[in-house]
Amino acid sequence: MEVREIGMAELKRNLAEAVSRAAFGGQRLVLLSHGRPKAALVSIADLQRLEELDAGEDRVTRMREQDARLQEAAELRRTLAAAGVVTDAAKALDEVRQERIGAIVDLR
Repeated sequence: MEVREIGMAELKRNLAEAVSRAAFGGQRLVLLSHGRPKAALVSIADLQRLEELDAGEDRVTRMREQDARLQEAAELRRTLAAAGVVTDAAKALDEVRQERIGAIVDLR
């Protein structure tokens, strides 16, 4: 893929040609302002590839964050278990349910 630098003045004079080169000629144009790269003009296909890469990176980041949270939860369960605290959610719910049933029976 050919990359070409183009100044803003030249871009203004030849905008249609620059767009055609990017869209149909496969060129990637680096837009310069005062001699410094500021942006790029690329084809739609290039843009779609960039968006797919971003989406893939976002997915990997979310998976890593979820994994870290699961590891934190596992460590917390181990710490609580060592302290004798019930960490089984189903068991904890059963205990709460039994306490509430006992409280209701006491009210009668």
